[in-house]
Amino acid sequence: MRKAQIAIGIVVALAAFAAADFYLNNLGKDLNLDSTPVEPVTQNPQPAPILSAFKVGDQVEGFKVVSQVVTQQVFDKVDLAGVKNIQVVKTELEKAPIAPAAIPTIPETNAPANPTPTVAEAEPLTIYEIQGPRDQGALTYLAIKLQFVAQTNATTETINEDAKFGDNSFFYNDQNLATTSFLLTQKGDNLYAFRFNKKSADTYESVQKIIQSLTPKP
Repeated sequence: MRKAQIAIGIVVALAAFAAADFYLNNLGKDLNLDSTPVEPVTQNPQPAPILSAFKVGDQVEGFKVVSQVVTQQVFDKVDLAGVKNIQVVKTELEKAPIAPAAIPTIPETNAPANPTPTVAEAEPLTIYEIQGPRDQGALTYLAIKLQFVAQTNATTETINEDAKFGDNSFFYNDQNLATTSFLLTQKGDNLYAFRFNKKSADTYESVQKIIQSLTPKP
C-alpha cells in the first residue's frame, strides 16, 4: 500500500514538473523580446495656411488670384529678412484675357478672308502683403522704408513719398524698369506693395480700388 502511494506521489510530481516546464517554455511566445528599437510612425506635417487678405481663386477688381507664397522680399528686390516680427505674402493676380475687336479690312491676295483675332495677353498684377505687429503700423512702414533706402541704387532708383494712398505710402521708381509701377502703402498694421504696368490706366484704377477696400482689422 505504501509503495503505491509513493508511486502515485512520484507521478504527480513528474506531472507538476512537466506542466511547469510547458508553461515556462510557452510564456515568452506572446511577448516581443526583440530589443531592436521601434521607430515612431510620423506623418508628413501639413504646411501652415497662408493668412492673407486675398485667397487663391478670389476675384479682385477684375483680377483673379492665381498663386500665393510666403517670401522675404518686396518687388523681388528689397530683402526684408532683417526686419523682425513681420511676414510677407506674395500674391500673383491676372486679368482675364480679352480678345480685341475685329477690324474689318480688305483682304489682300492670298490672305484669308476672315482673319481670326488674337487674344490679348493677360495683364499681371503682384501684391506683396507685409503683415506687421498689432498697433505698430507706422513703425513697420518706417522700417520697410529704411530698407528701401539702404538697398536701392541712388543713381537709378528713387523713392517718392505720396500721401494719397492709405495711412502712409510711397512710389519706388527704377529707371531700368520704366514701364513698371511700384507702390507701397500702409493700411493699419499691414503694408501692401503693388507692382503693375505703368501704362495701364485700368490696372492703376483697380489698384486704387483694392487699396480702398483694404479695411484694417479692429
